[in-house]
Formats: sequence, structure tokens, C-alpha cells
Amino acid sequence: MLIKDIVKVYVNKKGLRSPALNGFSAQLPDKGLVFILGKSGCGKSTLLNLLGCLDVPDSGSIICGNIDYDMSIKLKILRQNL
Repeated sequence: MLIKDIVKVYVNKKGLRSPALNGFSAQLPDKGLVFILGKSGCGKSTLLNLLGCLDVPDSGSIICGNIDYDMSIKLKILRQNL
């Protein structure tokens, strides 16, 4: 799995922007275990939500196998293809 330049920003009711991920990139192995470690509030849960197709990034791409799960794909269709 390849994660390229993922950006996710949350906006609260008052319009304040809170960046969760800012240009995150990584390449995950096809086999084995991956551990995601970090301080509270650094974007671990946001990353897992994006990888699990529970949310979509504001920009960037997630490539799994030969499929690029970009923002234009609706979550319903994406979940059916997993």
C-alpha cells in the first residue's frame, strides 16, 4: 500500500481549521504487521480512518494493489471494491 501526500483538515462549527495530517506519505509492506505510534492528537486515528475507507482525504492518494483510491470515488463504491 502506498500513501502519498495525504492531507486531512477538520473544520469545527466556528470555522477553525484543525489539520490532522499534513502531507503524510508512507509505503506499507504487503505482508507482516505495521505499528502506528505517536503522541495524542498526531493523526493516528485519522490515518486509520482513511486507510479503512471510513473517511476521505482532502488531498493526496492511497494506492492499494493497482487501485488508486482517490477522492473522486464515493465511499460506498470504494467499500464494495475492497
